[in-house]
Amino acid sequence: MDEKRDDRHISIHATHAVVGSELTFGSVTDKISAIVLKCKTPIWWFVGFAISFALFQLMQVRLGTVDGASTQIVMMLTSFCYMPAVGIAMAGTTLVGQAIGAHHREWAFKVGDGIILMAVLYMGATGVLLAAAGPWVLPFFTNRADPTAAGVAARGCELLWIAAGYQLFDGFNISSSACLRGAGDVRLPAVMVIALSWLLFVPLAHSLSFAPGAGWVSWLPQFGLGAVGGWVAAVVYVCVLGVMLFMRWWSGAWVRIALRFN
Repeated sequence: MDEKRDDRHISIHATHAVVGSELTFGSVTDKISAIVLKCKTPIWWFVGFAISFALFQLMQVRLGTVDGASTQIVMMLTSFCYMPAVGIAMAGTTLVGQAIGAHHREWAFKVGDGIILMAVLYMGATGVLLAAAGPWVLPFFTNRADPTAAGVAARGCELLWIAAGYQLFDGFNISSSACLRGAGDVRLPAVMVIALSWLLFVPLAHSLSFAPGAGWVSWLPQFGLGAVGGWVAAVVYVCVLGVMLFMRWWSGAWVRIALRFN
């Protein structure tokens, strides 16, 4: 195991020196942060990711009032857990970039590993707590006079437990991609997101959500599991994506990418 870990410690000292002797620690830190922030994720990553999730939500709405409403409520509730994890991940982006800029690859690995662990633990814990509180929280988002209110709350409680699994692996996704961004590795992760969004997530969500003859297309198998099936597809998607991004980080391939001062 130690040998495998050491394999990813590829020397970064092959890159050119980027810090002049006249610079202070503060100016170096500011400069490295500016370089990291210039490593933008390609715009088509956001477009592809957003469209695939928009289609997922449209699928759930097409299933009916109960599935559509419960999905929207669950997505809204889980978004409260998502934003703090993004903050943790952004810290990882800056810290990894600073460590690499200072040629401290060991520290970059340690910082990145710590950020990923924090994000995963946070997302997993909040997901479980939110699911456990579901029976008390969900009724606040429904109208008791609506005849479907009880069904929406009951379905939402089911979905929150599935969403807890989603959030756990989304912790890997958010934090690993952020650490890779800090190292300047954005292209391959973006390709992973686009490929899995359109080749795995959207087709699988369609197949698991719709009953035969009720979907948008007829050439995909259809199992009719409703919103539960759609969220299972989301868990499968983010699990595969999160593991792939984490393995990309763990491999150390990003060490070969040089962040340089302009």
